[in-house]
Amino acid sequence: MPDITQWSTYGSQMPTELEMQHWLASFPRGNIGLPLGPASGLCMIDIDTEDQALIDAIMNILPPSPWVRVGKKGMGLAYRFEGQKNFKLRGAAGGMIMEFLGLGNQMVMPPSIHPETQQPYTANANLWDVLDKVPCLGEDIEDIPMCAHWFASNYLPASRDTTRGFIRRWLILDFNKRVADKDKVTNLAEIIVAEERQAIAAWALEGLRRLNDAEDFTEPACHLFRIGQMRRINNSVQAFLEDAAGVERGDGEVKAQELYDTYVQHIQNYRRGTAVSFERFMQMCEDLDLDVTRDLLGDYVVRGVCMAAKFAA
Repeated sequence: MPDITQWSTYGSQMPTELEMQHWLASFPRGNIGLPLGPASGLCMIDIDTEDQALIDAIMNILPPSPWVRVGKKGMGLAYRFEGQKNFKLRGAAGGMIMEFLGLGNQMVMPPSIHPETQQPYTANANLWDVLDKVPCLGEDIEDIPMCAHWFASNYLPASRDTTRGFIRRWLILDFNKRVADKDKVTNLAEIIVAEERQAIAAWALEGLRRLNDAEDFTEPACHLFRIGQMRRINNSVQAFLEDAAGVERGDGEVKAQELYDTYVQHIQNYRRGTAVSFERFMQMCEDLDLDVTRDLLGDYVVRGVCMAAKFAA
């Protein structure tokens, strides 16, 4: 725990000379933490993974930082703070990959001692010496590494958005043929462009004509399959309607409470997940273009779903 309990205050205001003298006298063997935010004008990207492929993917989309701090694993990179919100990027198993540290966070500075390794943190330079070279990240910094993680990890992206607003922005293609290392051509793109520039331009113009005629992109079977997987991942009601015996889409209507009870039972027995609340369930039904209304008795009903008699009883 930090010895200075109100340390987060100094993300917005600099400490006084008297405060700093008091800290040095009171905690002569303490570690050093730099509060981040508008007072220091700094934020940090904290890469917290040992997966080199993920590290390379993140580093490739970040501006080079003149200050890199190393602890137990990963690294911390210094950037200009521009009011961005803090965020975390986690892997499919929930482990931390990267964190944006801004206001309300701090970076432990060299030569502080790491609590697990008992070794000092190190950096490639004195932060004060390179302060004027620290670059900005931009306002869209949260989106960029998240996309890099999606493409580098080869997992379908998950979202709390259960509507089509998220998945309709994707066109997913399966690449199933692995190229042996001996057959790989590292500059293949440059070779193709140099040798087939005119043919590529003609193909693009023909594709543009077809796109205008169809008013949409061609959706291959692999894309439709993967989008279906994404809908199931992001909306458990979609998976329930596809998998539950005796429940299917149709012209009928079902009491919302009865459908919800069947959904909860299905989740507990087969999916081994956590069922959403009743209110959230109705919203997720509407996200699937099902009509949720009240009947004459005031009970909620879901239109567009049929249930077998033994399930609706």
